[in-house]
Amino acid sequence: MSALSALWGRFAGAIAALGALLALLLGAYAKGRREGKATLQAEQERARRKAITDKGKRDDEIDSLGPAALEQRLHRWLRRDGR
Repeated sequence: MSALSALWGRFAGAIAALGALLALLLGAYAKGRREGKATLQAEQERARRKAITDKGKRDDEIDSLGPAALEQRLHRWLRRDGR
């Protein structure tokens, strides 16, 4: 048992340092994940707001068209192959 105790006494500092290093790496990894998630959510929120704004502009543009212009615009979306 004294040999095991001697080994523990010799390597206890190295084991503690390794544990601290692992804890530091795990903390850095977790922080990076949190920041990445926040960045992605902010980017998605900006894209969502832009899509809402663009749709509103299109809706306003279509609402201001007269019947003939509206029908002409609708024909761009219709199939022309007789189906």
